[in-house]
Amino acid sequence: MIRQFEKRFGCYVALHDFTGDISAVLAPELSELHHTNPHCELIRSKSEADYRLCLECDEEKIRSRIFARNMFWKECHAGFRELVIPVTQFDSVVGVLFVGIFAPLDTLSPVQASLPEAPEDLPVFASLLAGELCRLLERAPVAGSSPLKNRIRVWFVHHFREPEIGRRDLAGAMNLSESRICQVLREEFHRTFPALLNDHRLHCARQILEHSTLPLDEVARFSGFRSANYLHRSFKRQFRMTPTDYRKRVSGAEPGVGKVVSAGEETFRPAR
Repeated sequence: MIRQFEKRFGCYVALHDFTGDISAVLAPELSELHHTNPHCELIRSKSEADYRLCLECDEEKIRSRIFARNMFWKECHAGFRELVIPVTQFDSVVGVLFVGIFAPLDTLSPVQASLPEAPEDLPVFASLLAGELCRLLERAPVAGSSPLKNRIRVWFVHHFREPEIGRRDLAGAMNLSESRICQVLREEFHRTFPALLNDHRLHCARQILEHSTLPLDEVARFSGFRSANYLHRSFKRQFRMTPTDYRKRVSGAEPGVGKVVSAGEETFRPAR
């Protein structure tokens, strides 16, 4: 339904999961929906000022209004507009559904559309989509409805950018001991904590390298690495090329060389 909705309206759908309950009902292949809209990632990675403005928008324009349980339009400082719909489970708000109408990703151009110019039936169908998600949540068992694996996945999405984040923080968030959380990571992800954290940071760094000209120290900071040197070493170890070489390849500086894409990764562009 989500994919059909994106294709029908030429938009992106993103979710913020406050409790982990949304993850429990989504298919595993939709876990990337927990990430912000790719346009938002590009805007927030432009500078520290943009990053802070994005955080302020989240606090002032979203969190302060969602508990009224009414959908609304919000416009960020960059001019992008999204329809914001609270997602509820019984009487509690457990997350937010974002529906954005955007230009193609490679243009980085906001759609300066007033509300009347948005597709007339968009709010209706977006409300139906959110309603179906709410029904799925309410049909799920209330007790133990969030598998630990999904809760861990959401935790990484929200915290990988924090340079000092560690295994102890994850264990505390899951109410487990450090030894137990290590065991869970091996059983559920077949990875260690440092490896999972590095995967998230490298994925973020790749997105910034592909779509911005930020210097490497800024790329490192926005993706959670302590320094450009640390990013350089991790990137080369994983992809067998430096971040600079990767940027040249995806920007087309080397003719005949295509974009480096991991297995199973798909780039979505809105329909025109």
